[in-house]
Amino acid sequence: MKLSDQQRTNHTYYSYQIMFMALAFFLGTLILIKLSQDEAKHYIARLKVNKKVANFLFNILMICLTNVFNGVLDGNLEKLTDLEKHQSKTARVSSLIIKNVIAKFVNTTVIYFILFRLNPVNPISREGLVEKIVSLTSFSAAIKMIIDLVRPSYLIKRLTNFINYKGKKRINLFQVQLNKALQNE
Repeated sequence: MKLSDQQRTNHTYYSYQIMFMALAFFLGTLILIKLSQDEAKHYIARLKVNKKVANFLFNILMICLTNVFNGVLDGNLEKLTDLEKHQSKTARVSSLIIKNVIAKFVNTTVIYFILFRLNPVNPISREGLVEKIVSLTSFSAAIKMIIDLVRPSYLIKRLTNFINYKGKKRINLFQVQLNKALQNE
């Protein structure tokens, strides 16, 4: 079924709306964490936990959530781009790249700037914006390297194939179906 240019434009508009709604949801999540950090200060003082350790743990939580959300965005931006029904592969890839750049920029920089504006401190201090962005970048790179080395999806697929197709058990699939089931990537 062919789409008109207006329908394609509407699909693109809707995909950007969905992307920004997801980013707004994530911003709300991080604001709740930031507010809970401020509320938890008196509990932390009662538990006699070092303030720096508590701030570090909250920052790690925020960084981990940012990475999880970036991973969720990766898969969903692909699906949103496919829904746009582009006329060419070049248009599809261009749209995907633009969405990825916008989403990752907003998710890693703009959101942290908004959080910084909620509780402004010296931007280059230990709890400032620069430290948070540098920590986010460094920790994200470390997480990405570990995931690339371990490749959890590959390990899960191998384990699943081992459980489902071990030994000389008869497999009732055509070769094409079996090959698809056994693919590791």
